[in-house]
Amino acid sequence: MRGTWDADFYEPVAPQADELVVTKRGIGAFIGTELDRLLRLRGVNTVILCGIATNWVVETSAMDAADLGYRVIVPEDCSASITAEMHLFAIEQVLPDIATISTAADLIAPLEDPDENA
Repeated sequence: MRGTWDADFYEPVAPQADELVVTKRGIGAFIGTELDRLLRLRGVNTVILCGIATNWVVETSAMDAADLGYRVIVPEDCSASITAEMHLFAIEQVLPDIATISTAADLIAPLEDPDENA
């Protein structure tokens, strides 16, 4: 619940003063939030989704994002579920139909040597 200790950000990944915070009110990140509007105002057309639980929240957010026209990327090693089997089913069976499955290393590599990608 908003305003309680368990709704606080984990300090190592807490947002900076200039970063946007979107409060999620349901299962997915888009429905009932201003996320779509905020992304469109900034010209964003690709979203990278990760979190808990892969087969629930990530799937729902990916489906909503795809329906809204975003390119969706899901780094498989940045999400988890209640069981490994649930996670793998989402990664191998459901999400490939609506998202590009990647890894954190694949997404970070181009950022580590910007001159190489110029």
